[in-house]
Amino acid sequence: MKFIRAIVSGLLVSVLAACGGGGGSAGTNTSGSASTASTTASSTTATTQSVVVTAVPVIILDIVNSAGTVISDNSISSGATSARATVKNADGTVVANKLVTFTVNATIATLAPVSGQVLTDQFGVAKVQIQPATVSTTGAASLVASATVGAQGVSANIDVQTSASNVVLAALVPNVATLSAYQATSVSVDATINGNAAAAGQVTVNFSAPCGLFAPTAVPTNSLGKAVSTFTASGCSGGVIQLTASASGAQTPANANVNILAAAATSLVFQSAIPSTIFSTQALFGAKTSRVTFKLVDSGGMGIDGSTINLSLSSAAVAAGVVFSDT
Repeated sequence: MKFIRAIVSGLLVSVLAACGGGGGSAGTNTSGSASTASTTASSTTATTQSVVVTAVPVIILDIVNSAGTVISDNSISSGATSARATVKNADGTVVANKLVTFTVNATIATLAPVSGQVLTDQFGVAKVQIQPATVSTTGAASLVASATVGAQGVSANIDVQTSASNVVLAALVPNVATLSAYQATSVSVDATINGNAAAAGQVTVNFSAPCGLFAPTAVPTNSLGKAVSTFTASGCSGGVIQLTASASGAQTPANANVNILAAAATSLVFQSAIPSTIFSTQALFGAKTSRVTFKLVDSGGMGIDGSTINLSLSSAAVAAGVVFSDT
């Protein structure tokens, strides 16, 4: 009887072992790894979620150079960079003839046209020129492009940065190289910014000379990148003088020489006699000497130096004992 109970107990143990200890699913461990079977069974349940994405119009905004190549660091420079906005419908097609408005901090950068408003072309592209506010402006700002597609407003923005521009003045040329006294001649100079001709009004050039007169003295560049003034050879004693053009942002000025002919004397002008009344040396009172001044001038009334002036006394003055002294 004990022998029979032992056999039954052994059978029960075998059945429990076949059931995986009573907690798993019998027959799942075909590879001999119980832990693998348990892990596989526990990872069969998953949750699925749906997300609905609605397409909307977009603006693609970037900075390009004069060749249309994208400037990756969004740096802007004078006369050479543009902001480009491409407007697209929700289905990805471009939007032509759409008004796009560009805005930026005016103390950092300026736009052309000044309004910042342009229409897209047939390719959905709108462009405005963007440059530093001045040739010496440095800093950064956010550039925004906005439009309305259908009934939906859409915008895009990027951050741009500026750096001081390299202004170069060259080819300062007087139209006439040798001038008579008071003769006038036009003087021009070329201005470039970062290697490109300066735009109209972009650079103000200051003209100067040790004598004579420039009019005007401060001249903005024209559409060809030139600044032009007029020099008049007034108040110059003659000889070679140097004309100079300078500008903010230019490391060195531009110089040119002109030869000015000495002015011809046209008259001798009485200036003063101090005192105006003198008395003979025999008089017991009154001033006995007077300092008399004359000025040799040219046709413009300017004094001429280096000339010898001969003075003489009337016979009556000589008879009265008046003489010249070496002073």
